[in-house]
Amino acid sequence: MLLEHPDPDVREEALRVLFILWKAKDLHRRAVDALLHDEDPDVRAAAGYAVAASSSPLTRREDIATLVATVRNTEEAPFVRASAYDGLLILHERNSFPDMRRAFRPERDVDWSWIERLAQD
Repeated sequence: MLLEHPDPDVREEALRVLFILWKAKDLHRRAVDALLHDEDPDVRAAAGYAVAASSSPLTRREDIATLVATVRNTEEAPFVRASAYDGLLILHERNSFPDMRRAFRPERDVDWSWIERLAQD
């Protein structure tokens, strides 16, 4: 499967096609695994959107917890944290996306009180 391809560009594009375009909910666990375990940050960033795009009522609670943990992970690349934050905004139908014209800075761009409330749920 292309999600396991040795080239990270192929894995990233596979995530986009399978989950963003095709909404492959039956492969949802693969999106979560990519977010949590892929070695390439570009793939993990694509996976943040893939998790949100393929979330279902059965996986929503776990998906939110996974995305929140990614946003809170200070060891993670900022753009991966940004994609996880966007995923949370998408899942909660919030329109307060950070300005894409400037670099994402979690201390400025994240609604931390909301994230903490989500973490406690």
